[in-house]
Amino acid sequence: PYTGDTQLPFLDYENIGPAGIAVSNVKDLTKWVALFLNNGRLASGQTLVSQASQERMFTVESEDHIPRIDLHIRSGLGWFLQDVADRKLVWHGGNIDGFSTHVSFMPDHDIG
Repeated sequence: PYTGDTQLPFLDYENIGPAGIAVSNVKDLTKWVALFLNNGRLASGQTLVSQASQERMFTVESEDHIPRIDLHIRSGLGWFLQDVADRKLVWHGGNIDGFSTHVSFMPDHDIG
């Protein structure tokens, strides 16, 4: 982890892990995105996430509006959902102590 050019020590994240900590890398996150772009199937063809479960994850569960910045936030199950040029964008990100990530994909258009 870094802040600017300064390397930070690794901390014990055990207590906040259930909030969504995923220790990963670009190579593995790419496989994760590919799973969703392949309708829940691994490269081997094995189904890991059913089509019904995936559709449920990408269905709006809550919707909020922040008038001050005119931002509409829609959430599915663990994902933020947004329309970009009439295309569904699914995304999530996170930041903690020198780490940052953003994962996004358009499941209906095979873009990740």
